[in-house]
Amino acid sequence: MKRIVIAGGGLAGVETARNLKKQNIEAEITIVEPKDYFELPFAQLRALVEPENFAPSIRKPINELLPYVKHVKAKATRIKDGNLILDDGSK
Repeated sequence: MKRIVIAGGGLAGVETARNLKKQNIEAEITIVEPKDYFELPFAQLRALVEPENFAPSIRKPINELLPYVKHVKAKATRIKDGNLILDDGSK
C-alpha cells in the first residue's frame, strides 16, 4: 500500500487529505502537524467579535475532522533522501 505524508495540517494540508479521500486513492495518509486541531486563522478576528456564535466553528480536532488520517504530532523540518525529517530527528 502506498504511503502519503502531508507536512502541515493547515488549509492546504486538510484539503489535500480530503481530496485524496474523495478520489478513493488506496494509501495510508499521514498528516504531520504539531497542533492537535485544524484552525481557520483568517476567521480569528470574527471569532473575537462573535465569541458565542462563531468562535466554536473555527477550530476542530484533526482526528475528528479527518478520522481516516493518521496524525503525527510533530514539526516537519526538512526533506532528506525522500524522507520527511521531524523536529525530534525521526523520519
